[in-house]
Amino acid sequence: GVLTEELKLAQYKVNEYKRIIQKRFGDRVVFGVVSDDNPRKGIDKLLNALRILQQKRDDYVVLLVSKKNVVAKLKDVKNVYLTAEFGSRQHFEILGFMGACHFTIFPSLCEGFGLPVLESMSMKTPVIHAWFEPLTEFSIKDGNITIDIIGEYEYDSQEGIFYIMHEYDEVELANAIDSAIDIVKKYKSQYEDMQVKVYEQAMKFKSEDLYSKLLDILGL
Repeated sequence: GVLTEELKLAQYKVNEYKRIIQKRFGDRVVFGVVSDDNPRKGIDKLLNALRILQQKRDDYVVLLVSKKNVVAKLKDVKNVYLTAEFGSRQHFEILGFMGACHFTIFPSLCEGFGLPVLESMSMKTPVIHAWFEPLTEFSIKDGNITIDIIGEYEYDSQEGIFYIMHEYDEVELANAIDSAIDIVKKYKSQYEDMQVKVYEQAMKFKSEDLYSKLLDILGL
């Protein structure tokens, strides 16, 4: 759930990060990605979508919080930068990073919960993600930009875990990012409305409220 105390700390970082980003990237639309390189997290699919998008436009930047080994994959992908190594920043700093972006992208194909989506929403930053459970339990289509899945398949992690992967079209992901850029640049009121909607939805999932309900269910 949403940790409201950490949200307060994160707000102190948002403007600082926005100033840094604007100084380096000017008026480009900024997308944030917080993900490791596990195959179920979809980093490769995201990079393929960006290879498609870069043939069309150049007015955006994608900032990654991921693992260093993704750098080798970025050589032919424009406007994508590893800004921090996964696990190297405190949680409230990551929240602040999300809040400094126009959108976050969550390219995952399989999730146990999908907390980064909810965290981004709590920072008033809409998310681009595929529409599958359990994200459907707390995300909203009129605040985030969602992509329909086109199939499911089993994936053996070779670690004793089988995942159900939710396949989506990389072209549709590229189109979703393309649309997000236009929303920020051309439709300010629509973007601001999306910010309000995702924040209001996220506040329905405060950790303290959820924990209290759990204690009630357990009779504690």
